[in-house]
Amino acid sequence: MSIIAENTRRIIQERGLKQCAVAQRAGYKVKTFNNLLTGRKIITDRDIEAIAKTLGVSPNVLFGYEDFNGDTSVAQKIGNHLMSQKGA
Repeated sequence: MSIIAENTRRIIQERGLKQCAVAQRAGYKVKTFNNLLTGRKIITDRDIEAIAKTLGVSPNVLFGYEDFNGDTSVAQKIGNHLMSQKGA
């Protein structure tokens, strides 16, 4: 499962939403949306845009680059980790 799918599922769960309701609001059939979140269908840039808009978050939140409050320290940590791996 992709990080985008994992974060989408987490947001849906944390907000107490129903996956089928999010799917419909984003313009997906429930089965198609489920296939996106389980890795049976590749998530495209259009999917990311639709999901982020429906959940009211930035695409960066779905990628894990920032949290719900716009905190980019997550991205900073990822960058620092990648840089430390590069030198290893």
